[in-house]
Amino acid sequence: MDHLIDKETFHIPTNSFVYTSQNDVLAEWHNEQNRLYTKQTKTPEVVKQAFLSTEDQQFFEHKGLDASAVLRAVLANAQAGSIEEGASTITQQLARNLFLHHGQTYERKIAEVLYAVELENTYSKTEILEMYINTIYFNRGIYGFETASQAYFSKSSSDLTLAETAFLAAVPANPTYYDPIDNKDHTLERQGWILQKLLDTEKITEEDYQTALDAPINVIEPTSRASLSPDYEDLVKNEFRELVADKEGYSKQAETASEDDKQAVSEELDKRIEELMNSGLHIYTHFDSGLQAAQNEAAASVLSNDAAEGASVTIDHLNHEIVAAIGGKNYQNGEFHRAFQAYRQPGSTIKPLLVYAPYIETFDVSSISMVETKDICIKEYCVSQDGLNQPVSLKRALAASYNTSALRLFEQTGISESFSYLEGFAFDNVTSTDHTPASALGGFSRGVSPLELTNAYTAFSNNGSYTPARAISSVQDEEGRVLYEWEDKEKIVWSEETNQEMRILLEEVIVSGTGTAAKIDAESFGGKTGTTNEEKDLWFAGYNERYTTAVWIGEDQPASLAAIENEKPALVWWKKVME
Repeated sequence: MDHLIDKETFHIPTNSFVYTSQNDVLAEWHNEQNRLYTKQTKTPEVVKQAFLSTEDQQFFEHKGLDASAVLRAVLANAQAGSIEEGASTITQQLARNLFLHHGQTYERKIAEVLYAVELENTYSKTEILEMYINTIYFNRGIYGFETASQAYFSKSSSDLTLAETAFLAAVPANPTYYDPIDNKDHTLERQGWILQKLLDTEKITEEDYQTALDAPINVIEPTSRASLSPDYEDLVKNEFRELVADKEGYSKQAETASEDDKQAVSEELDKRIEELMNSGLHIYTHFDSGLQAAQNEAAASVLSNDAAEGASVTIDHLNHEIVAAIGGKNYQNGEFHRAFQAYRQPGSTIKPLLVYAPYIETFDVSSISMVETKDICIKEYCVSQDGLNQPVSLKRALAASYNTSALRLFEQTGISESFSYLEGFAFDNVTSTDHTPASALGGFSRGVSPLELTNAYTAFSNNGSYTPARAISSVQDEEGRVLYEWEDKEKIVWSEETNQEMRILLEEVIVSGTGTAAKIDAESFGGKTGTTNEEKDLWFAGYNERYTTAVWIGEDQPASLAAIENEKPALVWWKKVME
């Protein structure tokens, strides 16, 4: 005979938590069942007795069914001609909560009995009582006594008074009728009955009883825990999916799968993620509330008076940690997250990565080496630089963002050789179709995301090496065991000597070039502006001694931002965050 319950695979959904770098709760994840599962060792004895005394005084004696109670129910139901009395034990109620509906039919009652017997054969009495206390319903999507205590009294069940404990214990009998907010009078009436049962079973004294009856009940309206940062939380969700896919092999499966099979792999991964998110995980992140506040203020200021959207990411490049992010204007959970989902033309922000660093590395030149500025054509792709026709230093060429110089350097290095340097970074949508002259100026087929660009720019603060920055430090279970964490390896993209020359170039961009509006008071800094054709995308990416930030501004349906370009919004945003 097949068992109805597989103890190894059966789990009761419980909330997971995301934490900041300071171990504050950033967000709480749960499905339609909001539950803080609590082990029986942490459940106050009075809570257990409140249910045992009222629901099932013979709980520890019977095997899941109370024959005398069933007989009474049969007689009462026969007299009424319908099911009026349930006589369900705690084990039967648990079976109903876990596996069945709550309708009163004979078929359901039979199934309830079968499941109750199976529960008794599979779990100890202590385990059954623990599961029962964690699955009873308290209305408003609240499951379990501890969850109800936090929701209605804003404190743990271990801190409740006897009066408050009995008050909450009243609710599950009929969660709507005994709703603590809408029907408090009904709840108080049943509270008195529960206190009487506790007195009758000698679980409390007469003095306890009278004190609890007279005690005031100050219940609060339950509210969902608000995320400290929807932008960062959704970045973590996306990264968590990537982490699980990497560690459990879904990524490798997708690499070799057909299009149909890729969809199947994705669906399996979705199921796995949902299962994990309802398993009581503790996800620790690098979220920095101060830097996120700076990002929020900058975004609100810059994006307040126009139709433009924006996104930004800040990375602690010393520790390879994503510490703050903006997904869009007034971003809310579940929206399109422009920091990692928006792929846009990077404009001239790509020049340091694709053109200048590869050129310096290949030819072993310095920031003062010279390059022509005169017009240039590569096949049918031609670029003009406003009549300029004299050589300038590499430092000046990048600072002024001369397109003719960039294209010339790109050609001299070679398109394939130049793109080989981008392979060291994680630009997911840069492919061989982008191996064209236009890419030297940021003309990609799909583009890059703000997160990708920020990550790549951290190489300038790490001696030319690249290690992807992460939002998640570790994922642990309820016992503190590490389930998942990243194991990224450092990649050397270009030499330390090349990197030092690049830092000279990037500093000059801010000191005397197109990025002067981003100048900050810092020991070291550097960055690069980017503007695409018809001013559809405005970028700035750069660093100080500790952090790297990239900012993108544009409209979701690309349109000209010429009206605000002169205000240098991306540079203003970056400066507000970084200074």
